[in-house]
Amino acid sequence: MAEPKIKATNGNHGSEKTSKQQSKLWQMLALAKEVTKDVDAIQDYEKSVEGRRALELELEAKNADNQRLRELNEKVLREFTDHKAQANAKTETLFGEFEQKYKTYESNKAAVETMEKEVVKMKEKLEASETTQKSKTSEVGKLKQQLKAAETNAKSQTAEIKEMNAECEIHRTRMQTSIAERDACKTKLSLAQSDLGEDIWRDYGPDGLRTLGLDLKALSKKCHALVVEYFNDLDGAEDSASEIQDLKARFPKIPLTTLTTRSAAQMRCAVAEAVIADIMMTQIFVPFYLPSDLRAAASTLLDIFGDDERRRTVYRCQILRSMTDVEEVARVQEDIVRKASNEVRSTLHPLVVAFKQAGFYNAVPTLFREALALWAEVQRSRDLITADLPDMNEVQPPSKYEEYDQNGGSPAPSPKGSKGAKATIAAVLFPQVATREDLIFNGMALWSNQAALAAAAQETPTNGAANGESMKQAAARRRSVVSPESPFRSNSWKE
Repeated sequence: MAEPKIKATNGNHGSEKTSKQQSKLWQMLALAKEVTKDVDAIQDYEKSVEGRRALELELEAKNADNQRLRELNEKVLREFTDHKAQANAKTETLFGEFEQKYKTYESNKAAVETMEKEVVKMKEKLEASETTQKSKTSEVGKLKQQLKAAETNAKSQTAEIKEMNAECEIHRTRMQTSIAERDACKTKLSLAQSDLGEDIWRDYGPDGLRTLGLDLKALSKKCHALVVEYFNDLDGAEDSASEIQDLKARFPKIPLTTLTTRSAAQMRCAVAEAVIADIMMTQIFVPFYLPSDLRAAASTLLDIFGDDERRRTVYRCQILRSMTDVEEVARVQEDIVRKASNEVRSTLHPLVVAFKQAGFYNAVPTLFREALALWAEVQRSRDLITADLPDMNEVQPPSKYEEYDQNGGSPAPSPKGSKGAKATIAAVLFPQVATREDLIFNGMALWSNQAALAAAAQETPTNGAANGESMKQAAARRRSVVSPESPFRSNSWKE
């Protein structure tokens, strides 16, 4: 059986479906060549072709159904998308409404809680108010009772006031009489005080005493500066052995020599300060300035009154009022300055080097005039102010000058036997000034433990050997001449 030939047709206008079918047909023809010898196979093939044809028809039907279902699905999907969009919009709207309502709920809940707390507080306040009201009610009852009692007392006190007013009128009359008597007494007292010179007194007070203490301290520094300027030369006493002996007898605790050492010069400064302080205390710092012929008698009479402050004050007032002549006062004061200056110059000028003596003679009166001007005001103090020797047992003992703690820039060794000994006052360099109650200025002193004094004490034996027996004889002659009534003995410092 010859194989059927199938001519291939090429059409320009065949559809894509027809070309697929032809391709499949060619495949089937190719298969038919292998089964041409088998009739049964051909019949089966025909059946297969018919079945395939039926399947293709069914496939086309299924594709049509599938296309219809796809279109339906797309339609349903579009509807579902629309419904979903609408549902989402509604959901967002519902969520927004829910959120707004939830916020409102939360705020309302917080407000409710706050209100509940306030209600609790108001309840507590109400309870406290009720308690307070009860206590106040009881207090009101008590006050009412007290008011009744007060009204009763007021009635009785009104009667007493009337009686007291009558007594007050009597007392007022008596008081007016007493005031008139008091005014008359004041007038008499004022006249008496004027007669006594009460107006001359000056009340210093704490501030005034403090200022006076500073003025005295400044004056002591000026005294010290004067002494250092004129007596601190190393060769200032080489030819003054006899004067040195006189001063040693007057101030035995100051180791004076004529040596040209630093410590010897410092001791000559110390003795010069002691002489000036002695004269300052006995002639300048006195209760009143009087002519020399009356001064001793007036001071003696003042001592007679003892501790009777009233009489002492009246006596001082009368003495001070008696010095009304300005020219007389100036003359007396200048006479005091002159005598004090002459005593200092005659005592100390041998210890001053020659080229400084003219300046020393002029500086001493200037110092005493300043001291006298200061003390003239002090004499008018209502409370008597006195100058006296300092006491080392005072609460505030006398001070010291630091220059006497040095000997050539380094402390001097202590003298033998002085270790552990309590320091004492070797000489007073400025007097202590005080009232009966207050210490105004504690004074200045040379202390036994100061370095310059210790160094000078060690040099004293050497100086004594150098001076020889002539100094001892001169000292003996002066001791025989100076009697206990001599001014040098009466003005010596108490040990």
